[in-house]
Formats: sequence, structure tokens, C-alpha cells
Amino acid sequence: MRANVKDGVAQLYSNQSSGVLASVSWANALVVLPPQMTIAKGDVVQVIMLSDLVT
Repeated sequence: MRANVKDGVAQLYSNQSSGVLASVSWANALVVLPPQMTIAKGDVVQVIMLSDLVT
């Protein structure tokens, strides 16, 4: 899931459809979720910062 992380808080992009390129330019992280897992506001999640993927 595409997200923007600021001050340790991940905000998910509202539309996670694969056809939404706006989310790619907005996001600075990817949230890693196991299949079928649901999350709620305030849950701790694993993220991959996109800046860590580009060296």
C-alpha cells in the first residue's frame, strides 16, 4: 500500500488502485501487510521508505 510517512505516522493514499499514478508521486513509503490483514488508524505497521530503495 502506498503511504506518506511523516514524524513516524503513515497516512495511506485514499485510492490504492494500480492505475492511480498520482499516488506514486505523493507517496514516500510502502506499507508492508500480509495477505488478508486489515489495519486500523493507530496500528503499528512495517514500512519501506522509497528513499531507501534508491542509492
